[in-house]
Amino acid sequence: MYKVTTIDGYHAERQHTEEQMATVLSKMMELERQIKIAKEAEVELRKCREQLEELAMEYVGGNDYCVVKEGLEQ
Repeated sequence: MYKVTTIDGYHAERQHTEEQMATVLSKMMELERQIKIAKEAEVELRKCREQLEELAMEYVGGNDYCVVKEGLEQ
């Protein structure tokens, strides 16, 4: 940061600060968008895993299902 000694310096500093704030806000909004997408993907992945577990249980049944489930968790 530099020393403000004139009105022009003040306006330049203010503009610089506003630009920095706009950049930070833009990055924050992008991160929020990415977080929302990741959460939606996580929900979809969970649904797919549950369906896969149900199918595995129907296919192998009984004790073999525990082995299949261990494989899915890895």
